[in-house]
Amino acid sequence: MAVNARNEAVSARNEEATARIVAVSARNEEATARNEAVSARNGVINARNGAVSAPNKKPSPPIKSNAQTKFRKF
Repeated sequence: MAVNARNEAVSARNEEATARIVAVSARNEEATARNEAVSARNGVINARNGAVSAPNKKPSPPIKSNAQTKFRKF
């Protein structure tokens, strides 16, 4: 009988833990949906900012090779 009582107590704890896991999973799904919506908005903002800043960007200067920078004449 003691074994049965112990098993029932463990089973009850497992059911409570399962309920908590299901609740956390639901919250995680909601948070994921919110994060995806924010990410989509950020993508639109980034595209807009890229389009605005593109005309203001200057071309970067050519990269000097190591030989050009290592053996300078002073």
